[in-house]
Amino acid sequence: MKKVQSSPPALAWIALIAVMIAVFVMIMPIRTYFQVKHNYDAVSHQVSVLTQEAKSLSKQMNKLDSSQEIQSIAHQRYGLIKPNQEEFVVLPTPKSQSIYGSVPSGSAVPTTNASSGKAG
Repeated sequence: MKKVQSSPPALAWIALIAVMIAVFVMIMPIRTYFQVKHNYDAVSHQVSVLTQEAKSLSKQMNKLDSSQEIQSIAHQRYGLIKPNQEEFVVLPTPKSQSIYGSVPSGSAVPTTNASSGKAG
């Protein structure tokens, strides 16, 4: 009996197909690993950003617990004053100069007409 020997090109094709299958089987998990790692890194970064924001908001919340801070914000943002407090606004004189030119006299700046004695 004669042994049937495979020809070298047939063995080469079988080896090539086996290598291709092995590469395909290995590439799928590797690609999935890198996708999962990328997603993990993105979520990890987002968690750290949100943690910092939570710390900042917690500090602001603790700061707003004091009545002095609330009064300061009410005065700065909304111009509110305490019931017995007086607030003064200093207006420029009608002929004062600013970097934008002279300040016009008008209804915003009270003036008196000396000849007629009426406010103008």
